[in-house]
Amino acid sequence: MLLIAILWAGGLGAILPGMKILISEEGLHGWAWRRIVEDRLGLITVARPMRGVHSFLGRPLPLGVVVDVVRVHENGSARAAGLHDGEWLIGLDDGSGPRLMGAYELTEAVAALPDAKGLRVAAYDPQTRQGRWVAGLSFAPLESARACWGPSPAGCRTTPSSSCCCCWPSASSPRSFAIC
Repeated sequence: MLLIAILWAGGLGAILPGMKILISEEGLHGWAWRRIVEDRLGLITVARPMRGVHSFLGRPLPLGVVVDVVRVHENGSARAAGLHDGEWLIGLDDGSGPRLMGAYELTEAVAALPDAKGLRVAAYDPQTRQGRWVAGLSFAPLESARACWGPSPAGCRTTPSSSCCCCWPSASSPRSFAIC
C-alpha cells in the first residue's frame, strides 16, 4: 500500500507543474512568451492581476493582468536600462509607436520581435504610483532550430540545402534528427 502511495505521489509530482501551466489563465503560449521575454531581457517575471486603480502619465490603466518584474538579473539588458524589482511592464514602443498593453499582449509582442536595439517599455512602480518609459533595452536574435525527422540513409552529414547536421537512424534510434 505504501508503495502505491509513493508511486501515485511521484506521478502527480511529475505531472502537476505541466498541468499548472496548462490550466492557468496564461496558458502554454503565454508561459512560453513570458519565458522568452525573461531570457531576452534578463528578468524573472510573473503575470499578476492588477489590483486597484492606477494611471500612467495621466491616463488610466485599463489592464487586467500585468507583467510584474520579480527580479532583475545583474548582467541583463533590463538592469542596464534601469528597470527595478517590483515594477510592472505595461507598454511597448517597438518602432510602431508607444502603446499600453496587458501582460499577454506585451509578452507576445516582445517574444515575436526578431531582435531589438533601443527597445522602449513602459514601467510602472505600483508602490510610488509613478510610471516612465525605459529606453535602451536590447537583445540578440534567437538562434534558429529545426528538426528533420524521418527515414534517411545511414550516416551523419550536413545537408546541401541548409547547415543542419542530420543524424540518421541507427539500431537504437529508429528516427533521424537534426541539430541546426
